[in-house]
Amino acid sequence: MSSIDDLMTVCPLKQFIRENLWESYIEKLKKKSIKYLTLYCPPVMDVKHFYKRGYIELIDGVYRGVVGITNDPKVGESYTFSTSHGRFELFRVGLLHELLESGDRDLKGKFAFDAINLDYCNHLFGEDDTEYLSSNLKDIEIVITEQENKACEKFVLFITTRTDNNTKRKMGFAPGFLRDLSTRIVSNINSDGRFKTKYMEIFNNRPPISIVKLNFRTFISLGLVKLILMLLWDHDFVINNYNAYWLIRNEKPPERDLLHIAIFATNIKPRKVEKLKQYGTSKYKKEDATIILDKIIDKEIVYVTEKADKIKLQQKYSEYLESLNSETFDLTIPKPIK
Repeated sequence: MSSIDDLMTVCPLKQFIRENLWESYIEKLKKKSIKYLTLYCPPVMDVKHFYKRGYIELIDGVYRGVVGITNDPKVGESYTFSTSHGRFELFRVGLLHELLESGDRDLKGKFAFDAINLDYCNHLFGEDDTEYLSSNLKDIEIVITEQENKACEKFVLFITTRTDNNTKRKMGFAPGFLRDLSTRIVSNINSDGRFKTKYMEIFNNRPPISIVKLNFRTFISLGLVKLILMLLWDHDFVINNYNAYWLIRNEKPPERDLLHIAIFATNIKPRKVEKLKQYGTSKYKKEDATIILDKIIDKEIVYVTEKADKIKLQQKYSEYLESLNSETFDLTIPKPIK
């Protein structure tokens, strides 16, 4: 396993997020078992945790409704641990958006999912300016499209991205991408009085682009969720609820910031137009973007750091993580289950 995979097996901060953010949003679905799409890494701690909690079924050695994707050919090689605990219903090697664009019938046939976990270990958008979508943003767009195509009524979306912006190390988000996020925030300020009022309450009327230097974490969480919200609107979904947890790895330099976004999305029901002023107007309102600012105002965005929280969370989760990690996992690529 890679150093990241090794870390995921023992990291109590990540387990805190699985339990307090991801699990709490899966609970909002109010379903006994879920269909789950995840970006696979060998420990599969997320799958095993959700199985332990009763959200995923293990039947005849198969985690039912679970689809795993990896873009690492080495990880994707067919191999089996000595004592296997279970396997995915479907497992694919490749970039998620390319697999779907290629017309993979088995993969497309598994949609719609109740929960989608796009847990990236890199930045959602790279440090080089370009007008084109990054691979990760393509993933998000195409999975939301597939959810819409299958008439999904509700689902939870988890997105994890690195956000540390270090110009000296030439790592972080491209300036053009940050300007794009700023433009999207400005658009909401200009079109929605409630959003503008709450924005001014937090940022004292400073323009969004100036917040990049003053409070980068707040800016990037606001901008990224606004970006995803606009994408959801394009596919007839709105945000029913949202939150963000930060995992700050600051024990050893360089510091690494990982933003974990959780979104509960619901399908927009068609409305009946009865008044002239409604005729030909957008069927969704931008007011739901204020939920992002409400989380900041109410101090509901959570920060966990290695320096401040690792020891106490180790005391809480170490035995549980050891138990999960000891449950081995069969990675033999199975035939699709009909």
